[in-house]
Amino acid sequence: MNKVKGITVGTYLTKTIKNSKNKGLSSKEICNHCKMKDKCKYRQITKFENGKVIDNNVECDSFYFSITPKAIVTTGRDTITGKRTTKTFVGKNEKEAFNKALSFQIEMEEKIKNLE
Repeated sequence: MNKVKGITVGTYLTKTIKNSKNKGLSSKEICNHCKMKDKCKYRQITKFENGKVIDNNVECDSFYFSITPKAIVTTGRDTITGKRTTKTFVGKNEKEAFNKALSFQIEMEEKIKNLE
């Protein structure tokens, strides 16, 4: 897979809330109220390394964990806040996610050229 400016590809750990009673809270707030927070090994994980697989969710009563290959495309900057805007693509593997992101980026560049 080639590097392309504006596209970041990786395999990420996705945390999904299990309980509907926690729906209005952020992940950090849920973890802070958890009775297992001192023992939880998933608390600080945001990105997966070396495709390591989680084979159970026994240790966390609040979240489901899944591994998701993603490609993130930088689409520009917000004119008010100055923060960058992104669009995320998910695939069965990193290559598929990258191909989706690349085709989106090419399509956006063609639209910009047609406006000029």
